[in-house]
Amino acid sequence: MAVSKEHYNSALADIAKRKQSAEAELELRRQAFGQTEPRFNVVDSLMRESGWEAVRIIIEKPEDAKAQIELLKTRNLALQTELASLLAKHRLPEDYLTPPYTCPACSDTGFSEGFMCECLKSLMRQKAFEALNAGTPLELSGFEQFKTSYYPEEGDFGISPRTAMAQVLKNCKSYAKGFSLSSPSMIFLGETGLGKTHLSLAIAKAVIEKSYGVVYGSVQDFMYRVEGERFGKIIGSDTTKLLMDCDLLILDDLGAEFVTQFTVSVLHQIINFRLLSRKPTIISTNLSLDEMEAKYGERIVSRISGNYKVVKFFGSDIRVIRRK
Repeated sequence: MAVSKEHYNSALADIAKRKQSAEAELELRRQAFGQTEPRFNVVDSLMRESGWEAVRIIIEKPEDAKAQIELLKTRNLALQTELASLLAKHRLPEDYLTPPYTCPACSDTGFSEGFMCECLKSLMRQKAFEALNAGTPLELSGFEQFKTSYYPEEGDFGISPRTAMAQVLKNCKSYAKGFSLSSPSMIFLGETGLGKTHLSLAIAKAVIEKSYGVVYGSVQDFMYRVEGERFGKIIGSDTTKLLMDCDLLILDDLGAEFVTQFTVSVLHQIINFRLLSRKPTIISTNLSLDEMEAKYGERIVSRISGNYKVVKFFGSDIRVIRRK
């Protein structure tokens, strides 16, 4: 995944803080245990001396090293057994005196066996997602701010917008609460001002709080970035890759962007890749499926209509109602 040097350095700094915190925690545990069990200080000192003694023997008496090292091993095993007994005596876990690293694979260094650890890669992705989501008003668009009272009781064709939107709200809450990497993709259909963006943001907020990688934004903004990166106007990131890789992608306001053969191709690539990878996506649009087909072609619409759960929004522009 292409990420900027800034994201790499920031992720590495976070991992260094984790390592520092884990080792500080270990030192506090050692001090506390030494005060509770003075024998620990003696055993710990003897174990440290064994390590230095092994180094001294190898350097000063290499010809006698093998036999001497075996004696030190036997002595050290006895000390380790005694230490385990001391921990058990105080009902402490066997790993109590092991640094509580966040990532045991790399001991919070970011690298394992000469290669970048998955924890560092994950943090870099998170930094890139956060950069893409910068400025998104997540705090202003939670489920608790969504009021069905703005929707009228009576509507066309015998449908109550308020009742219908209460069910939409319930379904979106359920989707966010039970979100997993196997959750279905959804498309929100409806006129302007019916709450599609609000509920998209509410889902994004809830899913981010569950520690998933979410990318939210308007199709127009994403296409602007992708086009700039593709033709060299924007350097140092790969938005297309981030849109493909994130746990949940939310594409807001499909249809508001300037549609070209390039943007249609990129959209198809992203939608198709995520379907094949079984990664959930949420799309919101003011267009009907027929209007989408006229604008983007049958290829994209068939992939969406055949694989996305369609969620219809009802009512009148609630932004106008709020201002009254």
